Amino acid sequence: SENFLGMKLVHRYDFPQWKFSLYFLERPRDAAAAALPSPGTKASEAYLWSMTGTTLELTHNHGSEEDDSFSVWSGNCGSDLPAESPLFRAGVVRGFGHIAFNV
Repeated sequence: SENFLGMKLVHRYDFPQWKFSLYFLERPRDAAAAALPSPGTKASEAYLWSMTGTTLELTHNHGSEEDDSFSVWSGNCGSDLPAESPLFRAGVVRGFGHIAFNV
């Protein structure tokens, strides 16, 4: 969906040779949403790289949905926790866990 927490897709890049895509979303204010160029156009690319606001960049790695051995690590577990913790995981350190912004 293109409407997530009031965010709109600004632009996207597809890199099929490397099996990933990048999506850039922003939270436009009021009438600015109607003025956004259509995503995937030269105008939207120019807007992305000249805008004064902030975007959220999301990456989609193609093929993981068909890889039975694919697993996701949330970054919320790691060896920096006590060994008795249910979130203890050897060999990794906890990392990025969430994104917050004002809507």
